[in-house]
Amino acid sequence: SSAQMRFQAVSLMRDITDRMRANSAGLANYVVTTSGTGSSTTPCVETGGTAATDCTAAEMAAYDLFLWKRELSDLLRSTSTGAITLVATAGTTNRYQIVITWVERADTRTMTNSVQF
Repeated sequence: SSAQMRFQAVSLMRDITDRMRANSAGLANYVVTTSGTGSSTTPCVETGGTAATDCTAAEMAAYDLFLWKRELSDLLRSTSTGAITLVATAGTTNRYQIVITWVERADTRTMTNSVQF
């Protein structure tokens, strides 16, 4: 169970990193607090029989965050949280810190990763 939870956290970390890399124009829109949820209402997604329309980088980021937060809850239980912050250090740009936290056997576990695009 413990190894499976860590594997899920690593997979979710990789998932949001790949989504951010694919949407480089919307990087600033991926900053989210633990309580932020993104948005499920976006023209980026096909609904019913209607084809999806083009969306902005910000709309795609909001939808990516919605999917990521939903998967955090589904795969790591509803007590899990995720946050993404922009790390401002001299000489670097587009450096983000991704933090995933979950409860496992009454202990809080945290996984942190820094990525630069």
